[in-house]
Amino acid sequence: NPGGVGPMTRAMLIKNTYEAEVRRRG
Repeated sequence: NPGGVGPMTRAMLIKNTYEAEVRRRG
């Protein structure tokens, strides 16, 4: 697994990034 990041971890990171972006746009 390149990078050692599983699908669940990747999904969580993407979700966190998305939510942070949404909060910033407000």
